[in-house]
Amino acid sequence: QLWARNNTPADARFLVPPYGCGFRVLSERSSWGEWSDGSAMYYDPPFAEIFLTRMAAVHEPIALPGPGVLASWQEYYRRQSWEQVRGIATRNNLDYIVQFRDVQYPATAVFESGRYAIYRAVP
Repeated sequence: QLWARNNTPADARFLVPPYGCGFRVLSERSSWGEWSDGSAMYYDPPFAEIFLTRMAAVHEPIALPGPGVLASWQEYYRRQSWEQVRGIATRNNLDYIVQFRDVQYPATAVFESGRYAIYRAVP
């Protein structure tokens, strides 16, 4: 998150793993795909369609909330090929892709931490 804040334009948009929350907090950048975004459905019902469409993009068939759903989404996201995540990023005008560092892609990461790697969506 700190790398994103310090090294990318303020309007940069990130595809992030679809679980957990908080990428926006320290990065001060837009994220796409966080699990916690689903909470907005309760306060903004029209957002439900947007959120479910996003989740379907990173997990098909979409796994509805319930026991084990976060682990399922995380594992599915890990298995996405470079072409798949780049396709999601391209279709949604995203600038960067955050993936688990142990996932190997045929691209060079612009940043790596102990757990994550960040790639430019369009090299």
